[in-house]
Amino acid sequence: MSNKHLRTLATALAATAGLASLANAQSLLQTNGRVIATNDGQVPGLAAGIVFGGTSTFDIPCITESGDVLFRGRFTDPTGLLGVTPLNDRAIFVGSTAGSLAILARGSDAAPGLPGVTMNTGTTTQVGGSPRFSADGDTFWCAPLSGAGVTTANDTAIFGGPVGSLALFVREGDAAPGTVGATFSSSLSNLSHQPTGINSAGRILFQSSTLGGDTATSNNAGWWTGAPGALELVQRKGDTVLGGAVVSALGFISQMNESGQVLHDESLSTTLGTTPATTANDKTLFVYTPGVGNALVLREGDSAPGTASALFANSSSSWSVSTAANTFNASGNTLLNLELFSGDVLSGVNDRGLYYGGTSGLTLILRKGDNVPSLPGVTYGNVNTSSMCLVNSGRIAFQCALAGGGITTANDGVIMTGDANNPSSLQIIVREGDPAPGTVGATISGFLAQSMQLSPRGQIVFLCDFAGGDTGASNFAGAYLWDPQSGLHLLNRYNDSLEVRPGVFKSTTSTGTLQFNNGNGSPLNFNSKGQLVTRQNFSDGSAAIIVVDPPNSSMSFCAGDGIATDHTTPCPCGNNGAAGNGCANSTNVNGANCALTGSTFLDTATLSASGMPATSSCIYLQGDALDDTTFGDGVRCTGGSLIRLRTRINVAGASTFPDSTDTITLSARGGVTPGSGDRRYYQVYYRNAAGLFCPPETFNVSNGVVIDW
Repeated sequence: MSNKHLRTLATALAATAGLASLANAQSLLQTNGRVIATNDGQVPGLAAGIVFGGTSTFDIPCITESGDVLFRGRFTDPTGLLGVTPLNDRAIFVGSTAGSLAILARGSDAAPGLPGVTMNTGTTTQVGGSPRFSADGDTFWCAPLSGAGVTTANDTAIFGGPVGSLALFVREGDAAPGTVGATFSSSLSNLSHQPTGINSAGRILFQSSTLGGDTATSNNAGWWTGAPGALELVQRKGDTVLGGAVVSALGFISQMNESGQVLHDESLSTTLGTTPATTANDKTLFVYTPGVGNALVLREGDSAPGTASALFANSSSSWSVSTAANTFNASGNTLLNLELFSGDVLSGVNDRGLYYGGTSGLTLILRKGDNVPSLPGVTYGNVNTSSMCLVNSGRIAFQCALAGGGITTANDGVIMTGDANNPSSLQIIVREGDPAPGTVGATISGFLAQSMQLSPRGQIVFLCDFAGGDTGASNFAGAYLWDPQSGLHLLNRYNDSLEVRPGVFKSTTSTGTLQFNNGNGSPLNFNSKGQLVTRQNFSDGSAAIIVVDPPNSSMSFCAGDGIATDHTTPCPCGNNGAAGNGCANSTNVNGANCALTGSTFLDTATLSASGMPATSSCIYLQGDALDDTTFGDGVRCTGGSLIRLRTRINVAGASTFPDSTDTITLSARGGVTPGSGDRRYYQVYYRNAAGLFCPPETFNVSNGVVIDW
C-alpha cells in the first residue's frame, strides 16, 4: 500500500479521536478514581482514632512513574488524649493505595543525618508543604529544625532520598560551593515547587541567599544543583556573563531535565560590568549543562526568527522571558511565549510569537495574527503562558485566544496540541462552545488561563467552566481528560457524588493539580502511564487524595461501512456493513463487530467479536502497523508484524479473547506492556464458506480496534 494511503489512515484516526466519548454518563473520578486518603479517615501507623483533618488537611500530591503518591497531610485527635499537638500534627505520606499508605516523615521526628535534632520549631512549624518526587521515587522535602546545636543560622534544611533511605541534602548555614567562604542563608523550611527540583539521577536544584565569606550586596544569591554533598553553582548574582555583562538579579524560571540541565532566566545590570546592559537588552535565558556551564538561549533585543526584522522586545523596555512551569525537556529545549517589537510588528495584531528550541536556536511555532488553518477567517490571539506544556518527545499543548470572523465570548478560546518539531501537526482538541461530554446539553467554556497538564502519552487534563444545558449554580465547573485515541472524558464536575469511604458520599467541587516539572519531562501529578493524582475538594470543605487511573486509550477503526474515511480500500463486492462494523457477510448484512471491554491499564482488556456466522471459526489478530488492503470479503487495516492471538469457534456468531478458559492476558499474548504507550491494532477474521457470496474468497474480517497500551 502507498505511503499516501497510510498517511490518510493515520490522519483520519487522529481527526476522529475527538468525536469519541461524547456521552460519558459518569466522570473518571467516579469510575476510575481510587481514594488514597480523605478527611476523617484513619491515619496509617498512628493510634486508632487519629484521623486526617484540620485546616488545609491536604496539600496537592505528586506521583511517580510506578504510581506511588507523595503528599503532606494534617491530622487531628478528636479525643485530645492521643498525643497530637501543633508540633506533630502534620506529616509527609507515601503510598500507592490506601492500604499501602505510610508516614515518610512527621513533625518532631528525628531529622535524618542530624543526631539530637528534630523537625519542628518551638511553636507550630513542622515539615514543609511542597514535597517532590522524582520520576523514579526519590523524595525531596523541607523542614525547620530544633535541638542540639541548632541556631537561627542553621535551623532549616532540605531532606530526601529513596523511601527507607532518607538523608540530609543541604542545611542552612552549610558552605555554599562556588563561593569563597560564603554559606547558605535562606530559610529552607518550606520551599515551594517553583524554585526546586529533583530528577531520577538524584540531582537536586534550589535557590538560596548567601552570608559571610565573599558575599556582598551584589552577589548575595545563587542557584545550586547536583548530587547532595557534591553541589555545583549554576549561576550567582554578580557573575560576569556574555563577555562583560553582570547578573544583577536571579530570575523566576527554574526547571531541570533528566540529564541535570537547568533552564533559568536572569536580569543583567545596567551599571556594572565592562559592557553593562541597557533596559532594552537586560533580560536573558540560559541553559546550564553539568560539566560544561551556561549557554545562552536568548537575550532581550535579539532578532526574532520567523519574522521580518522583529525583535524580542517591547516599546517600554519591560520585556521579560515568558514560559510555564513544565516546559523544559530531555533535549534541552523549551517552549516560550515571547513579545515582539519593531520590524513587521503591528501592535496588538502580531506582537507575540510561540517559540520552541534551545541553545542551538529557536523556531517559530505560531504567531499572533496568523490564520488558524482549520478555522477559515479566524486568527490566533494571545497564547496563555501559564497553560503551556512540553514533554520529552517534543509534544506541546497550550491554550490560545481567537480573533476574527464569527468569534464571540462564547467561542473565542481553543486548546491545541501537536509536535513542536512539526508545527503543521497542531490540532484543536477543544474549543469554547463545544458540546460538553457527560452533561445534558451544556457546552465547555471558560478554560483560558485555567490549569492544564500534558502527560508524555499526549493526554491532557484541563479545568473548565460549563454553560447552558443542565448547568446550574452547583455544577458550573469541572475538569476533562483528553486522550489522543478516545477523545474527551469528563474527569470531574462540581456536585458529582463520590464515595470517599464505604457508605460516605460527598459532593465534589474543585480539582487540585500541579503543573510543575518532575525533573524528567512530566508534570509532578501526571505520569507517563496516564495516572493522575489530585487533591479533590468537596462542598463541605473537606478533601481527598485520589489517583485516577487512565481510561482506555482506544478506538474503533477500519469499518467496512462505506462511510469511514480512515482507509481507502472498499468492501470488495460492494458488501458494505452497518456503521462501525466490518463488511457484510453471507449471514449478516450488518457485518461483524469487534469491540474492547475491560481496562488496558489494569490489564483486564478483552476483545469481543460478534455478527459472524453461527459456528464458524475465527482468529483474533494483532499488528503493530497500519495496512489498507482487501482481505477475503473484507478490508484489513491491521498490518506490520502480525500475531495470531487465538483461534475461537463462535457460539451464536460471537466469541471473546481472552475468555474464562484462558490463562493469559491480551497484553501478554501480544507481547505488549500495559502503560508502555505502545500502539497495537486488532481485527478478527473468520470463515464465511458460502461459495456464492462475494466469490471466490471464503473468509471475512471485522472492523478494527486500535489500542495505545
